[in-house]
Amino acid sequence: MKKTTKQILAVLLSLSMTVSLVTAIAVSNSAAAVTDDIEGTNHCVEEPSSSEEPDTVEPTTYEDEELEILELYCLLKVTQPDGTERSVSLNQKKPGFSPLFTANVTDLAVSDKPYTAHLDVYSAIYPAEKVNEDEVTFYVRSSGTVHFSADAPSGGLYVSGSGVTLEPEVTYPVSLPSETVWTSTPDTPATSAAAPSDAFLIGDVNGDGRVNVVDASLIQRAAIDLEDFTDLQNTLADVNADGKVSILDVTCVQKYAAEFITEIGKAGKLYIP
Repeated sequence: MKKTTKQILAVLLSLSMTVSLVTAIAVSNSAAAVTDDIEGTNHCVEEPSSSEEPDTVEPTTYEDEELEILELYCLLKVTQPDGTERSVSLNQKKPGFSPLFTANVTDLAVSDKPYTAHLDVYSAIYPAEKVNEDEVTFYVRSSGTVHFSADAPSGGLYVSGSGVTLEPEVTYPVSLPSETVWTSTPDTPATSAAAPSDAFLIGDVNGDGRVNVVDASLIQRAAIDLEDFTDLQNTLADVNADGKVSILDVTCVQKYAAEFITEIGKAGKLYIP
């Protein structure tokens, strides 16, 4: 009986020692795991794979070729027929970049007297310096929109509109007033005679009784289809009598007006329809 009791106690002691050893091993493993978490990789943050390429930022691209900022600005003043001045705001077609500045004005009064538009172009770099200027005289013949367009780099100013002209209005009389024409022959002294009321001077297309550079300018415009002549004006403009209005007629009138050649073509001679 005593022997059996001793054997049971030995078995219990052995089991106790085994449980203690297993517990010690488990505690040791747990401590090692905690140490790995502290000293090792942070598993809460996903690290990028070494095989992935880093993100790159693509440069900004523009479809417009005008990338250089324009360092110029324009000021426009319009002097009205009564002498008063008004400033007109010009806007860039593309703010900051475009060399073209434009403005539309709808309240300019109709007048037979001229308007004057003056453009000043300044550098936007301090200190501001005027680099270009231009001036245009124009007439407002009817109500409507007057369009102003300025090219900053060249300093060019352009004025247009349905009721706008750049030249004074010219009216053409139906016939010339009577005037004195001096005639002479080898056998008789010079006498004066009244010209017929329906007589005209070849080359005098504006009907002012003179053949001069004004007529030459009008004939030149008609020769390139910028001026519409009446049948009578076409006849008077055909100074060299070749049946058409051309630059040759302009030359004839210019020479006649400058007294370079007193008799060239039919310039200055009477024409009676």
